[in-house]
Amino acid sequence: MSNTSKTRVFVKRECSARFQFGGQSYDNVPVLNLGPDGCRIQVPLAFVGGMVNDSQLEGLELISQALSMGSTGAKVVRVDSAEVAQSGLVQAELQFTDTPAAYRVNVLNYVNTMAQAKPHCVAHNLIGMP
Repeated sequence: MSNTSKTRVFVKRECSARFQFGGQSYDNVPVLNLGPDGCRIQVPLAFVGGMVNDSQLEGLELISQALSMGSTGAKVVRVDSAEVAQSGLVQAELQFTDTPAAYRVNVLNYVNTMAQAKPHCVAHNLIGMP
């Protein structure tokens, strides 16, 4: 398996996020997949209905027992609201911004460890990945 920056792993049960957006703080936001350059989150439409492409998130922290890092910035690169009518949830692809190299290395190490331990959890060729 190639360990490129586009490799992501599914982490829905292992990872959540917190961040600030539009003057509000969000906590315990499910992270669906994670890679060294970004992640996909799932949020209720009612909470972040204003989230669109290029929206900026501040203080993004990934919360996981296996990850111990500070915060970074992120921008929305794609909002997927295809299933909003059924679930009321929006998925958004985030790209990390102004990210220290150590942050990316920590995420890459986590992704590689998860990919080796749980190869069925690797997310390949995701459309719209940053």
